[in-house]
Amino acid sequence: MAAVRFFSGRVSWYRINYRKQKRKDGDISMNTNLISRYLQRLRREQGFTQEELAQTIHILRQAVSKWETGAAIPDLDTLLKLSRLYGLTINEILEPRISDSEVQDFEDIINTDPAWLKKILDEFEVEAVIKASMGASPAVQNFLQGIYGDTDFQKVQNRIGRIRVEEVESLQNQIVAAVQLSEDSPVSSFRAF
Repeated sequence: MAAVRFFSGRVSWYRINYRKQKRKDGDISMNTNLISRYLQRLRREQGFTQEELAQTIHILRQAVSKWETGAAIPDLDTLLKLSRLYGLTINEILEPRISDSEVQDFEDIINTDPAWLKKILDEFEVEAVIKASMGASPAVQNFLQGIYGDTDFQKVQNRIGRIRVEEVESLQNQIVAAVQLSEDSPVSSFRAF
């Protein structure tokens, strides 16, 4: 059995690649908002309207609309059709990673415009952002603290206490995916140290 790793308070950072978030009851949850935005992006990149995509994979247009609004996710059969159509695996559809983005890793968020990043982070609860920061470098923690100037990160981290590395990794990956899927992704002209 693998050892369980925890972060506690302010810790050293290291690169994180785990992409699934385990809830307390043990089920794996997906961020449907990220999936819906990614499905919409894939459709647009291929030049399909919702109607054209629906006809191509033999479903109703309303189903495509439900995926893109986050009201539902495609069933397994439809995911297989989408994966073939887009040349992606099902995991790549359900766990989006955009390779042409300036932000490939949680540590890269430090290179974004703080006001723009704040708009994206507003999709997440402040505590989730603080949990994600618990596995980040001190520079990223200070950057995020600056964005949330009215929130005492240290106090919240102390209240959270120990947290599973997998949860930190999942939150970091969700934030990176949200940044990558943003329509207007400005990277600031400065690089933080």
